[in-house]
Amino acid sequence: MSLYCLKHKVFAYKNHKCSPLSLISITHECRGIANKLYDLGVEPLSVAHFTHPSTDSMYEHYINVCIELRKGYPKNILGDLYTGWHFYTETVSSDHIPLPLLVLSYSETFVWLSYETVEERVLQIIKDFVLYLESRDPEATRALLKLAGFEIGQ
Repeated sequence: MSLYCLKHKVFAYKNHKCSPLSLISITHECRGIANKLYDLGVEPLSVAHFTHPSTDSMYEHYINVCIELRKGYPKNILGDLYTGWHFYTETVSSDHIPLPLLVLSYSETFVWLSYETVEERVLQIIKDFVLYLESRDPEATRALLKLAGFEIGQ
């Protein structure tokens, strides 16, 4: 995972001038998702993908793409989600402190059949979701967020 600046759309290294609190953690492959969400006015806190092999079969891998959102946005802000994607809310932490956390995630069990690797499948999932985000109307999404009382970053 790397630190990324949504405002400048660059990976943040030691000489980056933005506040560390404005940076997000992402995996390099998920950069497009982070940028598209930010363009819509939805600020992610982190965007990452993870894969790990199944313990039951050497041909099965679990794929997860997880997007933590910075604020408790309305669950319907992006409209009907792309196939396989779901919103999850966590309203109370283990120490019973209320959390307005909203997580958007995708999970699948991938079975390797020799024509597509796990890495290629991950890239396809990310590409499909970026295309979905591109189909959303940025002005309409930003207007809905303003009506709901959210401050827009850009």
